[in-house]
Amino acid sequence: MLYTGMVRKRLGSHVRLSAVSLLTGHVHFRDILNSLLRERVQKEEEFFWQMQLKFEALNLQEVVYKSAFAPAGARGKLDTHKLEVDCEVFGHVRSYGFEYLGNCPRLVVTPLTERC
Repeated sequence: MLYTGMVRKRLGSHVRLSAVSLLTGHVHFRDILNSLLRERVQKEEEFFWQMQLKFEALNLQEVVYKSAFAPAGARGKLDTHKLEVDCEVFGHVRSYGFEYLGNCPRLVVTPLTERC
């Protein structure tokens, strides 16, 4: 894998922190997918699907379309400020505000640390 080979090399501290955070997240999402497959989740109403934090971009097509057909100087720049994203868990929906929490280290993702 690209990232595992990357963290074995000598890296700057901020690059290493980012790579390790990406790997930790990737492993966590892989484990979630495996648990959904193991539980044979097939319907949105099932508990194991409901307990997952889900994101939905409400106006993604519109934002991408405007980016693709923008004037030549602005073309290709996705205007994420105009993107509307909702977060849902257990049927409760909240708007995502694109808050930046920093690039902090995480050793593991467990059900307890996931709630924090």
